[in-house]
Amino acid sequence: MTQGKLIYVDKNKVFHGTGIFGYDMYPNDYKGYGDDIITCFTYTADWNEDMFYEFVKTLHKKNFKDMDYDYEDSMYFGYSINGCYDIRNNWIDYIYLINDSGDSIKCITENGEKSIPKDSLCVISFQNVKEIYNHVKEPFKIEFNERSLNIIIDALDFYTRMYLGQYDSIDRMLKMYYFDSEYDFTRRELYTAARSIMFKNTDIEYWGLDGSLGIYTDITDMRGKNAYDIKQCIRHSFAWCKRPEGGHAVDFDPPLISGNIGEVKCESAETKGEVITTAYLAGEQVLIIMHAIKIFILLLNIDIAGVFREYTDSEVVEEIIKVAEKLYDRRKIKENYPKDFMLDIEELRIYIIGNSKKE
Repeated sequence: MTQGKLIYVDKNKVFHGTGIFGYDMYPNDYKGYGDDIITCFTYTADWNEDMFYEFVKTLHKKNFKDMDYDYEDSMYFGYSINGCYDIRNNWIDYIYLINDSGDSIKCITENGEKSIPKDSLCVISFQNVKEIYNHVKEPFKIEFNERSLNIIIDALDFYTRMYLGQYDSIDRMLKMYYFDSEYDFTRRELYTAARSIMFKNTDIEYWGLDGSLGIYTDITDMRGKNAYDIKQCIRHSFAWCKRPEGGHAVDFDPPLISGNIGEVKCESAETKGEVITTAYLAGEQVLIIMHAIKIFILLLNIDIAGVFREYTDSEVVEEIIKVAEKLYDRRKIKENYPKDFMLDIEELRIYIIGNSKKE
C-alpha cells in the first residue's frame, strides 16, 4: 500500500495539494502511478492550475474510483511559509511536488536543506528528496537503435489499432510471442462484444474485429492519429537509411499526417553497422510514446483488462475482458515469456523518463 499525493506550487507561490491516494503511487515501475505523474508534468509544455486539477481529476476517476470520497473533497490550498517546505515530519511514501512558482523552493529534509529548482518536478519520499526532473518545454532528441525502434513501432501500432477498434490485433500481437491459439473463437466473440459497447453508434459496431474506423475519419481519437503519425515518421527515416535504394513497402512512403501535432523531425545514420534513428520529440509526442509503451507492457503481461482500462472506464467492458483474459493458457505464457524483450522495453521506458532527470 504505497501512498502518495501531489502538490502544485503556482506562480503566486500558492500550494495546491491533493488528499492522500491510498495505493500504487510509487515511481520507476509501469504498474505504479508515479511514472504517469512524472511523464505528464515533465513533458507537458504549459503548467497551470487548471491543468493540475484536470490531471488529478483524471487520476482519481481512472485509478481510485473505489475510494469513498471525490477528489475535490480532499483538495486544499494555502500559502507557504517563507518559501520553505518542511518534510521532516512527512510519513507519506511519495509526494510529487510541481514547482511552477518562478523561484526555487527551500525544502527542509532530515539531512538538511535542499533546493527545489523552479520549473521542476520533485519526488519526495518520507523525509528526503528522492529525484528532481526538469520541466521540458522544447523538443529534445531521443536515439533509437534498431531493436528499440522496432519496439516503439510495434507499441505505437498496437496503440493506434485499439483506437481504431481493430481488436484482432490483441491476439495477433500475442501470438508473435506466445503462440497460444486455444479458445480463439471464444475470445473473438468476447472482444467483439466489448467493441460493440465501446464503438456503439459507429459504422464498425457490428463489423468483424478486423474492421476499422479509419485513421483519417473525424471520429477517430486524436491520440490514435498522432501515434500513427509518429510511427510513420520514424519508420520512414529508418527505412531510407537502411535501404537507400528504396522499396515497395509503406515504410518508404512519405508520411501522410492525420493528427494535429505535425511531423516528427527524424534523422537516421549508420553507426558501426547499425542504423541509429534520432527523433526530436515535442512534449505531447513523448506522452503518447510513453502511454503506448505502458499499454504494450500490459499487453505482453496478459493484463488485457489493464489495457482496456487505458481506453475506457466502462465496468461492463472490463468484466467482459476479464473473462477473455482467463482464456489464455498461463502455463504456455510462463514457458514462453519474452524475458529479454521485456527487459529491453523497460530499459527504453526508463531511458525516456530519465532524459529529463536533473539528478
